[in-house]
Amino acid sequence: MTPEDVQALERAFALLEQKGGRDALILRENTAFIVNVPRRTVVTVIDQDTLRDRVFSKIDTALLL
Repeated sequence: MTPEDVQALERAFALLEQKGGRDALILRENTAFIVNVPRRTVVTVIDQDTLRDRVFSKIDTALLL
C-alpha cells in the first residue's frame, strides 16, 4: 500500500465512524477493503480481478473513495 492509500483509509475510517459504521466495504479505485470500523482494522483486501462476481455480506456501510 502506498502512503496515499493509508491516508485515504484513515479518512475513510473517520467518515465511517461519524456515520456509525461498524463493518464496512470501502471501494477505492481498483481495490475493495472490508473493514471493522471500531477497531480500525482491515479484514479483507480484494483486487479488481477478484471483485467480479463478488457478493459482500455482513456489512452495514459502504463508502466509495
